[in-house]
Amino acid sequence: MRNMSALILMSLTGLATATEQTSNDTPVHTPPRSNAIRFHPLPAAEGDIRLTYERSFGERHGLLFETQHSRRVDGSIPGGRSLGSRRFAVGYRVYPKGLSSYFFGFRVGYWDRDGELSIRHLNRSSSGHSIEGKGVLVMGEAGWSWRFRSRLNLVLAMGLEAFRGGYSSTSANAPTPTQINAIVTDGASLSPRIEASFGFLF
Repeated sequence: MRNMSALILMSLTGLATATEQTSNDTPVHTPPRSNAIRFHPLPAAEGDIRLTYERSFGERHGLLFETQHSRRVDGSIPGGRSLGSRRFAVGYRVYPKGLSSYFFGFRVGYWDRDGELSIRHLNRSSSGHSIEGKGVLVMGEAGWSWRFRSRLNLVLAMGLEAFRGGYSSTSANAPTPTQINAIVTDGASLSPRIEASFGFLF
């Protein structure tokens, strides 16, 4: 899966470089199109659907709305876990050199999850528990945006996300919320985020 994500990232980077060198499709500086909608192939490689809409104001500012949905089974822990996830975020980006250049930004949002957690016990028996969780997130980021006259928009960015929230279960004999949180989140409250998205301007 990591190799697939790396291949997608390299392909997008190569596409941005090749397109930027094409004389008939130079980056847009004036006048820019005010709307962009982008798809994120890196999360899609893991079964997630992530879309971003960005509305630009002038040539220096952008307002973002993002949604991500997923349903996955994770076998990395004994017994595995099946989780459905939804996240919604709004963000702001500033482009010091114009919309087709580097940027800095942040996002705030809300997430919720639900699913089944299967736990394998030492006596080799297993038990399944319905779980649900919700919380908030904050992220800072920096990256580069390419906007072309063909209406193509490519974005590469890196950021660090902090999230707060928790999980619980109403199932009989379920683990405590603390135990569920440790299993599902691996005890983490910070997570690196990589964006390699493409879309269209309108």
